Amino acid sequence: MPERPADDQRGQAPLIGVCQPARCRNSAITAAHTPIWIAEEHDLIATLKDQRLAPARREAVLARLADVQRITHALNPQEDSP
Repeated sequence: MPERPADDQRGQAPLIGVCQPARCRNSAITAAHTPIWIAEEHDLIATLKDQRLAPARREAVLARLADVQRITHALNPQEDSP
């Protein structure tokens, strides 16, 4: 999770590394974005299959996958149904 910006940095300009679409209420993700998010989800899952992945990189990929899946599950609510 990104660090919280310092008090003197808040509200002055967008902080690109802090705002993530899965966590930001200002993000506008629509059905038109679905293929891009699904492609990223598949790429991350494929990356995790690499047994040589360093532990720190694996942890970062898992964290990103969790963020991406928040979005893909919201875009495809029927996936959650049995």
